[in-house]
Amino acid sequence: MRNSKNQNIIDYILERTDESLWENVKNQRLKRSKGDFSEKTKTDHILLYCSSCGLVWQKLRKRHKPRTWMSYPKGNVPSYGKERLLCPNCEK
Repeated sequence: MRNSKNQNIIDYILERTDESLWENVKNQRLKRSKGDFSEKTKTDHILLYCSSCGLVWQKLRKRHKPRTWMSYPKGNVPSYGKERLLCPNCEK
């Protein structure tokens, strides 16, 4: 398996490894580190804070036809860093 020159195992592996393989491995690691939607999107961009009633709320996707928004109980989600926007209850 190894050359007759008593090569170090690391040198043997490096000789047999192609540069394109390493590029492929790097790309796979980058793809994995990006994660899925929940990891890519910061919650501070999704969640909103109503300055009138103090609720943290979010708009729901269109597939939730009966409800267009959802609120969280006070004190469960910190309001720090959230965009200030009136919730649909306070707008009415």
